[in-house]
Amino acid sequence: MSQDKFFFDVGAGYQAYDYSDAGDQNSKTLSSYVLAAGGGYNFSKGYAKLQLNYDVNGAAYGLARNAAAAISGFGVFTTYIDTDGDFDDVTRFGGALVLGGQINVMVGVEFGGGLRQYTNDLQLFDIENTTYTLYLQFPFTVADGVVLTPEIGYMDWGDVEVKGAISTKGDVGTNTYFGLYSRINF
Repeated sequence: MSQDKFFFDVGAGYQAYDYSDAGDQNSKTLSSYVLAAGGGYNFSKGYAKLQLNYDVNGAAYGLARNAAAAISGFGVFTTYIDTDGDFDDVTRFGGALVLGGQINVMVGVEFGGGLRQYTNDLQLFDIENTTYTLYLQFPFTVADGVVLTPEIGYMDWGDVEVKGAISTKGDVGTNTYFGLYSRINF
């Protein structure tokens, strides 16, 4: 739904993969789904946007980066098989908030941030990770239809924490970036 001052949208998706071993003796199905809602409000010269999402087995759905954990031997966001050969669900909850607007006819500003929490409840232990990101950009209109957007951002991939029969914690790392995006509308 979209109006002049605000918008609201919802989305959902589902998929299932059938897996079997070489002899087709142990066929299993891995189900993945995602739910999301977002909205925004336009002020006189600015805007605010909020988006929330939840998914189960998002990596199989194609939503998660293939994150290598700081803990050797675990792909914490893509490990689905437990010790009985059954699938364990990996859940993620996330959200993003963006605030922006026009400083003048040539320059705008946008600030945004988001977080994502991963949980992988395995048979012997649980794996958790929360990531954060922040960015600031200044879209600059060089000419009619030509926009250059410098951006600086920070990502904190958080700590991967294992709780249970094995307990450990590892820092996945952080990074700061700077980029320049250009767009020409014809």
